[in-house]
Amino acid sequence: MDNVFLAKVTSKGQITLPAAVRKLLKVEKGDYLLLEKDDNGFKIRKMTLPPAESFREVVRPIREKCERENLTREDVEEAIREVRRHYKS
Repeated sequence: MDNVFLAKVTSKGQITLPAAVRKLLKVEKGDYLLLEKDDNGFKIRKMTLPPAESFREVVRPIREKCERENLTREDVEEAIREVRRHYKS
């Protein structure tokens, strides 16, 4: 059973990944894992964050639109809070 691993949940809800799993996933301290639910349970994958320049490219059109619309940072933050309130309900 080389593809079955056991992890125990602590009282704080944390799990320690077995060393073999960390090695297979190339996970190191501080890395993020993505847990994706499907019909059979969960898949665990290492999150790889895009380089900062890629993020800036994604955000650029949004930033430009906000500037055209004269939206302030506070306007955007309030809109985010409003959406979060809506989806918490």
